[in-house]
Amino acid sequence: MKASEFLSSRKSVVMWAAVGLGFILLAVLVSLTSAVVFALFFAFLILDVDRGVPLAASFVLLLIAAFLLAMKQNTSAGALSEWSYFFLSIGVILMLVDYLVKGKRGVEKSVEASGAEIELGRGEV
Repeated sequence: MKASEFLSSRKSVVMWAAVGLGFILLAVLVSLTSAVVFALFFAFLILDVDRGVPLAASFVLLLIAAFLLAMKQNTSAGALSEWSYFFLSIGVILMLVDYLVKGKRGVEKSVEASGAEIELGRGEV
């Protein structure tokens, strides 16, 4: 068995091993926070989680941070605000990746599937 055949048959194992290795390297060399954000991003990407999940998590964390701030828990509110930003960034980057992978062709197909017939350039329905 050639090396390329072995890797193609074990694609998911190789991807998860790369995520684990990246997590460990970032945790040791940079910080645990950056390692967790890296691992979450690639987990969402590999598992093909709905791209709205990180965005929804971001808004929930931001709401909780607002309540903590109202209760004078400034340190906890600041930490949750940072995590909210991380999840927002992950969601936006995942949406950008989807757009670049699918391209305009995927956007046109989704518009056609919705049944909307809009003549572009004139704003008429």
